[in-house]
Amino acid sequence: MPSIDPSAKAWELTLSKRVGETVQRLRAELGLTAMQLSERTRELGYPISRVAISKIESNSRAGKLDVAEWIVLAYALDVPPGALLYPDLPDGSVEVLPGWVLPAWVAMLSLDGETKGVADPVQFPELTSLASMTLRRFAKEEDRKAAWGLHSAEMGQARAEKREPRSEVVEAALRSVAQISRDIADLNQRMAEIEGAVVKDVDENDA
Repeated sequence: MPSIDPSAKAWELTLSKRVGETVQRLRAELGLTAMQLSERTRELGYPISRVAISKIESNSRAGKLDVAEWIVLAYALDVPPGALLYPDLPDGSVEVLPGWVLPAWVAMLSLDGETKGVADPVQFPELTSLASMTLRRFAKEEDRKAAWGLHSAEMGQARAEKREPRSEVVEAALRSVAQISRDIADLNQRMAEIEGAVVKDVDENDA
């Protein structure tokens, strides 16, 4: 069996240690015992034993952590999976690859698909802008859902009351949807101009 490079093994152990410590901290914050956390994983359909959880937390499995365990533990602890890998958001740093240290928020952008691969440090200002625009786009998408909700509510109420929809309500909602959609399209275009950004255009009918 081939031996692993010492520096690579050290990185592997550091990664699993970080995940284990984060699992332990989050479990404590939720007031859960290892057994109770194990029960949560069972309820999610992928049981992880109390002993396995204890070994993960103490990093006593030679750096090994299954992808399934990572995902299920995150859901059991009610956090995004990335929060177990990169817990020191937003201002901490993380060794994403052996010898490659990045700000935790930059690593998270790569993990959740906002950027391709590992970001170069010269891109950090652009990635800061990308993160900001991502949050703004999310807010806009929520605003668009709300506008569609007003439109749907008025149409539904009009049908229930057997009357014509109030034109001022319907038109205002549609104007809002149109303006918000233009804003989202503009944000998408600006985000797509950032090298390495992965941008999916969200159609207003999918909102």
